[in-house]
Order: sequence, then structure tokens, then C-alpha cells
Amino acid sequence: MMRRDEDITHELHVIRPHLFRYVALLEDFRKALAFILQTPNPVLDTWTDLERQKSNELLKRECDHILSELDRLEMRRGILDMRLANVLSLVSCVPLVHQLGALLIV
Repeated sequence: MMRRDEDITHELHVIRPHLFRYVALLEDFRKALAFILQTPNPVLDTWTDLERQKSNELLKRECDHILSELDRLEMRRGILDMRLANVLSLVSCVPLVHQLGALLIV
């Protein structure tokens, strides 16, 4: 394998842990949103019923929006992971193609 191929392969393998960390961050963010939705805010006890209801509706709507964005980011991460796997497969095949080409020339 040529030195440049080794460098590329190393860089590609460095990307994978970043993708795994990204998954962990998205999951932590999802847990934080679930906590926010499930935990009553004690400040709301001093508000009127109408204010409390509007606040809860707004909170639910915004959390749902953020959760849909998290789903979108998770799908994007899955696509990037598949692309990375494809590139790693391609990079591992390049030396074989060079070797076969050298054999055919001889």
C-alpha cells in the first residue's frame, strides 16, 4: 500500500469514533428533552391555569420540534456512517486493484 493510501485510511478510521461520539451526544440530548417534558416546573405553580396551559403547550410544541430535528440528525448520521463504510471498503480494494493491474501487465 502506498503511503498516501495509508494516510487516507488512517484519517477515515479517525472519523468513525467521531460518529460514535455524535450518537452519544444525540442520545444525551434526547434524554434531556424527555426530562424537561416529564418534570413539572415549580415556578408554574404560581401562574394562572391559562398561563400554565399556554406554557405547557409551547414547551410541548418546541420539544416536539427539537425531537424531530434530532431524528433528522440521526438519519443524517446513519447516511454518513454508510458512506464511510463504503469509502473504507473502496480504499481497502485499491491496493488489490493495483496488484491485479501489475499482474496483468507482466
